[in-house]
Amino acid sequence: MVSAWETWVRRLVTRRPGVPAPAVAEATDPAGTRLVGAPEPVSRLLVVRPDTVALLTAAGTDPQLRRPGDLLVPPLLSPGAPPVTARAVSTAAVDLDVTVTDLLTFDGHAVDRAVLGVLVQLDDRDWYAELLELAAGHADDLEEYLLAAVHRELTTAVRGAVRMNRLADLQRLTLAAVLQDRWLPARLGAGTLRCLRTRVQRVRWPGEDEPTVPVRPPPAPAAPEPPPQPTGPDQSVPAGST
Repeated sequence: MVSAWETWVRRLVTRRPGVPAPAVAEATDPAGTRLVGAPEPVSRLLVVRPDTVALLTAAGTDPQLRRPGDLLVPPLLSPGAPPVTARAVSTAAVDLDVTVTDLLTFDGHAVDRAVLGVLVQLDDRDWYAELLELAAGHADDLEEYLLAAVHRELTTAVRGAVRMNRLADLQRLTLAAVLQDRWLPARLGAGTLRCLRTRVQRVRWPGEDEPTVPVRPPPAPAAPEPPPQPTGPDQSVPAGST
């Protein structure tokens, strides 16, 4: 069951569709591009797929990582070992859409929202040390935790940039140029993700209405058929008459 917190996170930070979720073996998740795949019990021999690392968790042990091509051996072949769960974490670049709301300019104008497109990639410094540290406390909700951290960090950056500028300057320079100046963090997701690219996709400025879908007017009613005319005596000309 999806919690209210997970629903809130997924509404504000969404993944671009089109690329299967990472999986340790051949099974794929059709939910779209993901940072972390669904948990899979290591109950058979598995091979870590390209562009992923496998995060292994078991009761009473620290999380471990395996590289692409590594073989995962089920604990059935290791007597006394606890059950192991694997989660594939994408090492490829992943596109996220982040919605930031409730912005206020330096001169007191409320900006309803800004939507940013962010390209992130797992940071491999020190063999993914930040990821392992984070997984120690958030293995079960790792992706939701990362997405919430990305949203929190970008919200802080965008709100700070808007708060320090007047509305006219933001519209003249564009929010994208202001953010690129010094506001965007180089790493996101509590330090686990490198920010490769950020672009402002749309901003709803003061006075702009929510876009609406045009409604086609209903068709005009059909004209009523004329009433039947009364008929008189048969005035047809008999065949052969002149």
